[in-house]
Amino acid sequence: RIVVVDTLPASVDVKSLKMGAISHDYEFKISDQRILTWTFNDINLPDSTANEEASHGFIQFEIVPNADVVDRTRIENSAAIQFDFNLPVITNTVFNTINYDWSGVDVSNSELFVAPNPVQDELQIYLHEGGDWGDNVFMEAGTDGIQSGIALIQIFDSKGRVVKSLELNRLSHELVIPVYELKGGLYVVRSYSRNGEILTAKMIKK
Repeated sequence: RIVVVDTLPASVDVKSLKMGAISHDYEFKISDQRILTWTFNDINLPDSTANEEASHGFIQFEIVPNADVVDRTRIENSAAIQFDFNLPVITNTVFNTINYDWSGVDVSNSELFVAPNPVQDELQIYLHEGGDWGDNVFMEAGTDGIQSGIALIQIFDSKGRVVKSLELNRLSHELVIPVYELKGGLYVVRSYSRNGEILTAKMIKK
């Protein structure tokens, strides 16, 4: 039996919690508004010397900062892992620093292309195959293996908040999404593939 306890910092919005992939069956609860607890009953992980790959487990989740978090805020997090009735093991502390200035995001070598830019109503998104941008050479869906292509698109505003998210049922290398409802300003567009690749582009909304 393994119990993982994560007390969230006050700077994140618990209501935005979205569970991701988790390696084993579990029970989950939230207590005292900010304490997350995952309980893995009868998990029976093998010893790492017997099976290194199967001896590990993992938890993934997403959460966003509170809307009033100021720029350059450092958000730290750690968790306690209890194996059976032993004393809990405290994980390393990880942190993210809020940065509302997207101007420093380097997209010069990105293979993600958005047009028109600036955009008014509909944004076209492409994965670029290579070569010079002027060659207009783009990938065709399905030509780069089953894990290639866009599985998820997210658009972030100037405060780093996700303002639009689109998960695709079928991998694609080209799509069009409406953005007419977004306010004018600078946005960052990110594409996520099933093999873990993340590509970034900048977008200006008129």
